Amino acid sequence: MMAGKTFTNRRFALLIPILLLYWVVISWGNGAISRLVLPSDGGTFLSQPWSLVTYGFVHTYWRHIVINVGMLLMLLLFSVGCGISNRTVLGLFLCGILSGGLLFLLIGDGVLVGASAGIAALVPLVLYKSVRQKRAWLLYAMLFVLVFDFATQRKLGQVTQGVHLMGYIVGTLWVIFSERKKHLGETPSAELLVEKTRVSGYHSLTREEQEQLK
Repeated sequence: MMAGKTFTNRRFALLIPILLLYWVVISWGNGAISRLVLPSDGGTFLSQPWSLVTYGFVHTYWRHIVINVGMLLMLLLFSVGCGISNRTVLGLFLCGILSGGLLFLLIGDGVLVGASAGIAALVPLVLYKSVRQKRAWLLYAMLFVLVFDFATQRKLGQVTQGVHLMGYIVGTLWVIFSERKKHLGETPSAELLVEKTRVSGYHSLTREEQEQLK
């Protein structure tokens, strides 16, 4: 029982470095995390390549961290309810961070901080699960998240909007390809069905398998 609980709670460990680094910022100032933010300058980035990941855990003012931690905590709780695995949540969050960071390196200016791209990457998957599982309240909650995010983005620059958008794109692609892979894994190939027919006869096939061979 304890092992299952520990497994479920692993995803919430994402909150620990975010809160810890914000404590560092308010204790010692932004200079203490200067090597963790993502710089747009290529030369500076090459001297701190780890910042392509670490920037996603850095927040430098209270409103930013309150919004992001609140959104992330809500999505993590919803992901548990939808039965999404820890590996998927962590992998998708990091993919969002990486994609947003890469876009910033291409078109950004200054430095980038914040978990927004990783958070945005989780939204399409939780939204998709809410539709598949017919959870109306969760669907409404996710639509609220989308409206809130796009409303706040209007006050941000185009680069920051692009970083958020990259997260949504990565999450959407994840849903498309994971579902396609699942479908292919569940559907026997024509060759396997022909072999099954040869060994056990046509009547051994299910109705779906018979339709697939037509």
